[in-house]
Amino acid sequence: MLAREAWRLIQFPDSLCARLLKSKYWPNGDLVGAREGPGISYSWRSLLRGLRALENGIIWRVGDGTQIRIWEDPWIPAGVTRCLRTPRGATLHTRVAELIDPVTGNWDHLLVNDTFWEEDATNILAIPIRPQREDTIAWHFDPKGSFSVKSAYHVLEGVVEQGRQTQHGETSMMGASESKDELWKKIWRLKCPPRIKQFIWRGAHNSLAFKLNIRRR
Repeated sequence: MLAREAWRLIQFPDSLCARLLKSKYWPNGDLVGAREGPGISYSWRSLLRGLRALENGIIWRVGDGTQIRIWEDPWIPAGVTRCLRTPRGATLHTRVAELIDPVTGNWDHLLVNDTFWEEDATNILAIPIRPQREDTIAWHFDPKGSFSVKSAYHVLEGVVEQGRQTQHGETSMMGASESKDELWKKIWRLKCPPRIKQFIWRGAHNSLAFKLNIRRR
């Protein structure tokens, strides 16, 4: 829900609320790049939490390319991060607009192919350009680019699950070989209400110490 409020600030930058917040918290930058600082209000801190959640699913749609940072922003419609895989190296190009031929208004094919890895170059050259429009932020997981709480929930759920799998892999390396099914069976045998078992399962899923304790019992 906080992500939805942050999305409204992105979509309506000229609203009174957006202009007031901008004047105080990101006067010389953009909302997506805003970060926490000392002395911020509880409301703004909460909106930043929503903004961090948004970062898992937003993507820049290329217009004139002047607002999109080549190496930092998500603007490649491929991969999990939607960012370039090519290392920056010593290149001096910083904005997507620098990759567009000012005469034709199309991608500078020679520059793109010389600067990026083949996979990135192919993805870039397939992106349509709208040189007469400003760059816009869209929701990557919707065909129309529209944000929804339901879609954001599923995206964040996937991020959490990925983190659990990573943690599970680290746990396995430490010697906790007990499977999820076996752990759940042991928890289910406990003499307590089902809702308590569900609570225990959530904690056990993320706690190596708890898993080892159950195994010893």
